Amino acid sequence: MVSRYGPRVPVVGQAVLAGSHTSCEGRVLDLSVPGCLIECPHRLHVGEYVRLRVSLPDGGAAMTVSLAAVRWVCGNRVGLEFIRSSNADQHRLNAFVSRHDPRSAVPMGRVLKWKESITLLGASGD
Repeated sequence: MVSRYGPRVPVVGQAVLAGSHTSCEGRVLDLSVPGCLIECPHRLHVGEYVRLRVSLPDGGAAMTVSLAAVRWVCGNRVGLEFIRSSNADQHRLNAFVSRHDPRSAVPMGRVLKWKESITLLGASGD
């Protein structure tokens, strides 16, 4: 996948997300300032909106993404764009990606593993 906005940080973590018609578990493969790449067995659709809670591997409190959009789907991989989260969570994500920029801070082949899973917030439209 081509990075359009900035660096992507490779990570491995569990994911649980919820939309208006579905909730599913998956695995987060990377993070960037505007979103993430998730691998999941459930078929999501481009344009679908979801909510999720992301526990970064920095040991801090979970980051809440109250609104994210499915921007692309390729097989069991889904690209999500974070649309709405708190200013504090946005700054934290920016700092995390800057610290772990794969072009400088993370040695080739290194993958960060999350200590906590992403947890379900509830379906949008609740």
